[in-house]
Amino acid sequence: MVRVWVVCAALLAGLVVGVGGAAAASGPTGSFTLDNGATMTADGFVSIQYQAGGPSPISLVYVSSSSQTTSQGLLACGGQWPYGQTIATWSLTQAGCAPSTADGPKRVYAQFVDSQGNLSPVYQQSILLDTTGPVWTQNPHWGFHTPQAVSATSAKLDASWATTDLTTVTANAHLSTDAGATWMPAPVASPQASTFTVTAPYQTPLETKVSPADAVGNYSIPDTLTVSAYPQLFDQTASGSITWAGGWKLNTATGYIGGSDKSASKAGATATFTFSGKAVSFVTTTGPLRGAVNLTVDGTSLGSVDLYSAKAHKRQVVWSHTFPTNVNTIHTLTLTAAGTAGRPRIDVDAFLVAV
Repeated sequence: MVRVWVVCAALLAGLVVGVGGAAAASGPTGSFTLDNGATMTADGFVSIQYQAGGPSPISLVYVSSSSQTTSQGLLACGGQWPYGQTIATWSLTQAGCAPSTADGPKRVYAQFVDSQGNLSPVYQQSILLDTTGPVWTQNPHWGFHTPQAVSATSAKLDASWATTDLTTVTANAHLSTDAGATWMPAPVASPQASTFTVTAPYQTPLETKVSPADAVGNYSIPDTLTVSAYPQLFDQTASGSITWAGGWKLNTATGYIGGSDKSASKAGATATFTFSGKAVSFVTTTGPLRGAVNLTVDGTSLGSVDLYSAKAHKRQVVWSHTFPTNVNTIHTLTLTAAGTAGRPRIDVDAFLVAV
């Protein structure tokens, strides 16, 4: 195989010669590859390796970024070189030839001409051009894993992010549990994952940093983003943070966080939790006699959650919300009993907050 590196046609204008033949059954045949068979590139240039043969010696090679041909069937746009000459790199965005200079799939076309002027068929190969790094569509953020059963000492948190790119993105995610003093690889399911889950004791200074890179080595801008979380537990006895209205009853039993929770069965009963944080979760009891609860954050309705389950389960995270700004600001979460027919009761055991 003869290896060829193709230069811009403008540099080789003196090599252009006229060819008056046409593709014939006895004409040359051949093949070529780009960058030794690579499927993608980041720099917009490719090397071309080719081989060809036929009844007569091969004299010319035509290369183009367009499939356009003349009336004689010859590639009309691009460059031509003596067969076997060492020539430099071909631009995938060749001026006047490439249909688009934007990133995306590109095609390169090649054709061979023998000494009798006979043309080979037009051959083509595709390669993906990706010159830019992954684009952040969701900055990294922490939230509480939902659903889960929490303990009195720890909870599961999710670190999540999102990017987009033409090629596969590797996250290069890392986790710190000592406020960034030391870092370890994050427990992602695969290098291409965009989330991971950790179980952390309350009051643990969690941090994650993510450095996305695409399959051709381009990094995002900025190349690394870091976000922290400090999970806290607020039991229903946190009287300074929770306001009750509408008739709530204190219940004591094994399994509640702190040994007790509060319940209400009257439609319209409310519990309003005021906090400062980046994420919040509602911890409750589900069961066959529990009904729906409506949720409002900062005056905006975020729907409802039905607390029904066939069997009773305590310490359940049934709803979570992460604030998009990743900034610790004061918020209010209001729970309102919906008064579900036949099972109106709702329970409040605790709240989780990530600051």
